[in-house]
Amino acid sequence: MLKILFAFHEEQMTNSLRTQSFESIRLSTDFFRFSSIWSYIITFVLGSLSIMLVVFLYIYLKHVSRPISKRIKHMTFESLEDVICLTNTGIWQINMQTGALMINAEMPYLAEIPQDKTRRTLDYIIRNIFHPEDWATAEQNINSVLAGNEPFFLTEIRVKSREGGYFWTTIRGTVLKRTKDKKPLIIGGTLQDTSLRKERELEIQRLSYYDALTGLKNRRAYENAVLNYDITENLPISIISADVNGLKIINDAFGHNVGDQLLIDTANILKSTFLCIDCIFRIGGDEFVVILPKTSELEAKNSCDIVRSEVEKHIYHGIQASISIGFKTKTTDTEDLKQLLINAEVEMYHSKLQASWKNRGDIIRGILSTLYTRNKELEEHSIHVAELSYKIGVMLALSNEELDSLKIAAEFHDIGKIAIDDHILAKCRQKTPDETDQFCQHVEYGYRILAGSNEYEKIARDVLFHHENWDGSGYPKGLKGGEIPLFSRIIHLAEAYDWMNRKLPYRKPFTKAEIKEDLLKDSGTKLDPELVKLFISAFLR
Repeated sequence: MLKILFAFHEEQMTNSLRTQSFESIRLSTDFFRFSSIWSYIITFVLGSLSIMLVVFLYIYLKHVSRPISKRIKHMTFESLEDVICLTNTGIWQINMQTGALMINAEMPYLAEIPQDKTRRTLDYIIRNIFHPEDWATAEQNINSVLAGNEPFFLTEIRVKSREGGYFWTTIRGTVLKRTKDKKPLIIGGTLQDTSLRKERELEIQRLSYYDALTGLKNRRAYENAVLNYDITENLPISIISADVNGLKIINDAFGHNVGDQLLIDTANILKSTFLCIDCIFRIGGDEFVVILPKTSELEAKNSCDIVRSEVEKHIYHGIQASISIGFKTKTTDTEDLKQLLINAEVEMYHSKLQASWKNRGDIIRGILSTLYTRNKELEEHSIHVAELSYKIGVMLALSNEELDSLKIAAEFHDIGKIAIDDHILAKCRQKTPDETDQFCQHVEYGYRILAGSNEYEKIARDVLFHHENWDGSGYPKGLKGGEIPLFSRIIHLAEAYDWMNRKLPYRKPFTKAEIKEDLLKDSGTKLDPELVKLFISAFLR
């Protein structure tokens, strides 16, 4: 029974599976037919789009893209041309075989190029267009590129202009084309006028190595030149050290304009004596050095004598100029040129020391003489103040040495007025505040002038403080009482008396009674009360 049931059930399952398989096959066939139709449609659409894209690209490239490209290229070319014009850049090209030279319109400032192409060789251009001093530089740079050692050259040289003369340029170049055997055929590059920049650079260099005042080379240039001169071929080498005397005093007395003129005149004398400007150096404020190759000791001595003589011919505000000189000569390679300069400086300072007493004294007396020439009233005033100060010193029982110093200090007490404008000195009253300040500086000028001389440095302080008041209200330091040097107090009293006793444009001389009254009023304020008392008892009884 079970076997019958199982057999029946198995037959039913088999029939069912067969029916399901048939349905699946039928459905798959229908789907395939449907998919094939859509694939044909999609393929047709894609193909049509591809054909349309190809047609569009063809039309674009033929009628749109090429004109735009041409316009872009044209615009780029015009922009490049504008850049070349605005930057004043020259474009050049040379055919090494034919001599054909191509240049653009921005190079009209160059010298005329020969029409004959046979003459347009590179050597001709170098020799006829470039500055002679730049030939070697140009040949070295160009030949290095032609030989293939460098890819391009870049150099600064001077080229001839059509107006005559030369101007600085920056030239760049390279080999543009070579022959089959690698020989240069065409070279080309750019040329740009760099005159303005080069002039600025040369000016900076000149200021670095040259003295702006005299035009001579400076200490920096001297340090570099020593090594160049110190060679066997220059023997014998003479070196001269020179120092202008009294420059500081002249600057203090007459201003730096006069001192500068003294230095300029001295430099010109050195130039005219030694001719070789490159061998003359200003190494300090008043110091000069001259290096003379192939110059014997005797020749150097004769030149030094000429310089001294020529300098002493110059007079500045009544003061004769002078110069101290020392020199040495190198005759063998074993001698050190720098040490030679030291020895020459020692000799120069020895000469300066011997002459300093006379020179400085002469300069200061010359300053005083110039002041008196400008203002006769000051001369009379100084003489009277000196005589009166001496008498006061006698009453104080000063020694003879002290009396002499006091008299000299009183005579020179207004020497600083040499640096004050005449129109200020001429004003006895109603000076402006600025004019008053300038006038008060005469004591400081006087101090600087006298302090620069060994002969007068002891009285310099007496001159500086002769306008200090007893109560501290004077100038320049506001000293008071015993802080003020005795000689300054004496000179102050003598000067006050002399001005009271002198006739001025706006008043008559004071009477004795008026002088006594004024002195007593200033006693203890402007003037030393003890000195006033002594003076009145001796001169105004």
